[in-house]
Amino acid sequence: MAIVVGSGAGGATVAKELAAAGHRVLIIEKGPAIAEVDAHRYYENVDAGVKLMRTCCLGGTTMVSAGNALRCLEEELLGCGIDVSAELAEAERELGVCELPDELIGEGTYRLMEAASRLGFPVRKMPKFINPDECCRDGRCSLGCPAQARWNAVRFVERAQMLGAALVTGQAVTGILTHGSRVTGVRCGSREYHDDLVVIAAGAMETPRLLGRIGIPTTPLFCDTFASIGGVCPGIGFHLDVPMGAYLPHSSSLILTHYARQFVTALKAAGHHAGEGDILGMMVKIRDEASGSVGETIEKGVTESDSRKLACGASIAGAILTEAGVDPATFVSLPLRGSHPGGTARIGLSVDTRLMTRVDGLYVVDASVLPATPGAPPILTIIALAKYAAKRM
Repeated sequence: MAIVVGSGAGGATVAKELAAAGHRVLIIEKGPAIAEVDAHRYYENVDAGVKLMRTCCLGGTTMVSAGNALRCLEEELLGCGIDVSAELAEAERELGVCELPDELIGEGTYRLMEAASRLGFPVRKMPKFINPDECCRDGRCSLGCPAQARWNAVRFVERAQMLGAALVTGQAVTGILTHGSRVTGVRCGSREYHDDLVVIAAGAMETPRLLGRIGIPTTPLFCDTFASIGGVCPGIGFHLDVPMGAYLPHSSSLILTHYARQFVTALKAAGHHAGEGDILGMMVKIRDEASGSVGETIEKGVTESDSRKLACGASIAGAILTEAGVDPATFVSLPLRGSHPGGTARIGLSVDTRLMTRVDGLYVVDASVLPATPGAPPILTIIALAKYAAKRM
């Protein structure tokens, strides 16, 4: 039997792949199984200086993703001796990755795309793992898709179960069991589960804590720190657009079309009257420096270099918003947040090119192993790494 700790993009993929190869698999998930539409109720964000975003439920943070399917870190992984090009293509086919048809790109997104183009920026439509035929275009992707149009990791968990995998929810793994140089299982409080193949995919803030308890070295935390900038554009209806439908790469940042419900409160506090349908916004997501740490507490600040990147991206976002018809006098910025925390058990330091630790049979397959800040949604890359690792288990 293989024990898989965590059911997000990495854990669910490994579980499915191992079950398909004939392994008996046990998936252990700290959070509950939930209705997809309720996913926004299961955020367990961490205020570490920058507010780090995550969820705790079956399917992990894939339950609140915007469905973005950019490839990232291919060159960095090749530099580590890992080629996942075949696995990326396999994942794209399996998730049905495609650009959304024009009828699912709303007026607000189009207006921002056209404004960026007029200013000379290379704007692109975002590839998505969203089924266009099922999409209800209500803008709620990152709250939990009510139409189940967007892929999430629960689908891989369910496939693993169809192939014979067992699932335990509501149990947190508190320790890794070893004997000599081999893994022998995991502990959940007073209960133990035993096997000589264990895959840790508990996320970049929990995985290093488990590894550290058995003396495996861990590495500094990074995330894609992002700023949200928005302003008033009466009647645009941008809140109903598929989130992040377009993006433009710029230096070490990614600038995306972006609506956040917090804009309404921020505008009101600034003395501007605007309802949900009266706002245009953008996100500046940077490749930040690995300046964070995970221990008894989690810390992640903003370095001077990070601040410069955010300021540069924000000036571009502001220019695009202005060109799109937003009054600059109404601009507001939301507090900095961090998505895609990772890097805390990096390839070459905590795990080898098979994603195995120095403890025989103990693997790590989540964002912890990423060798550098992605600066883009890493779900597709994590799935590809999980497929790659499963072939070597």
